[in-house]
Parts: sequence; C-alpha cells; structure tokens
Amino acid sequence: MGKLYEKMKADLKLRGYCERTQKSYLYYASRFVRHCGRSPMEMGKEEIRKFLLDRRGKGESGSSLKMYTAAVRFLYGTTLGRPAEVAHIPWPKVVQQLPAVVSPDEVERLLGAIQPLGSRMVVMTAYGTGLRISEALALETRDIDAHKGLIHVRRGKGGRERFVVLPRRLLEFYRKRRRGV
Repeated sequence: MGKLYEKMKADLKLRGYCERTQKSYLYYASRFVRHCGRSPMEMGKEEIRKFLLDRRGKGESGSSLKMYTAAVRFLYGTTLGRPAEVAHIPWPKVVQQLPAVVSPDEVERLLGAIQPLGSRMVVMTAYGTGLRISEALALETRDIDAHKGLIHVRRGKGGRERFVVLPRRLLEFYRKRRRGV
C-alpha cells in the first residue's frame, strides 16, 4: 500500500481518530489490499463487495466484518476521495451477547482478590461507575467531587468530557484508603 498507507495514516490523524482506531483501520485496509493483490485505486464497488462476501463466507465474526467495512469506507471515502464506491456497503450485523450475571458475593470476592491496592481501586472505580478502564486510569484526584457525588471524566472516548455518579460506597472506600485503614 506504500504511499497510500501513509496518506491514510495522516488522514486518520487529521480526523482525530485515537491511535488504537488508526492501527485497526490501517491493519484491516492492508488486509483488504493484500487479499485483492491490486491497488485500491484500480478497484471499486465490485471488488469491495466480493471481498466482504468472501470474508463472511470464511466465517469472520460480525465485529471483524464491521472493522473491514469501516476501514474500507474510510480508505475510499476519505483517503481516495471516492465515497460513491462505498456508499452501497451496508453495516454488518453484530450479534450482541448478554453478559454473564455475577452475584454480589462473587463481585466482592473478585474485587477483594485484586492486588496491589492501586489496581483494586482502578477496577472498583470502573465497575462502580461504568467507566472504561482507560478512563479510570486517567482520573486524577481533582476529578472527584465528593460533595456533589460526581466524577469528572476529562478524557473520555472520542475526547468527550462528561460527569458520572460517584457511588457512596466507592467514596467511603477511597476515604478509608486515604486514612490508611
């Protein structure tokens, strides 16, 4: 992919995609190009369609197909400036599975087993507030407003800021740890 790879990489940065998304899009777009064995500039709707059907036929998961679709849409729509080539591509269905339900006792035992204490605090914060691990890791003391019972998430997904509720029990845990109990 060569120069096109570098152009797509720059376009992803310019659009403000996070590094992880950039790597994923570049990986899936590269797999598309390697599979076809031709430059994307020489290909169009039919090759894209055949490729995605081939991936589905090989049993790729819905989430992988979604990543291929997103990467190819970005490649053609943004980097190559040919959005008409990908306008027809439907988003694949991704099967949503219900999570396993864990009892409160199991949660207590699991959280209690996490060592060291700093790691336990991060996991408890993510669990108690619904934050992503990356968001919990980025928290600073100034982000916790004990009086209002809120946590200020400054660097959320997509760079968005938001507030989440600080559970009373989590606040009590923080205070105990601060006192060294």
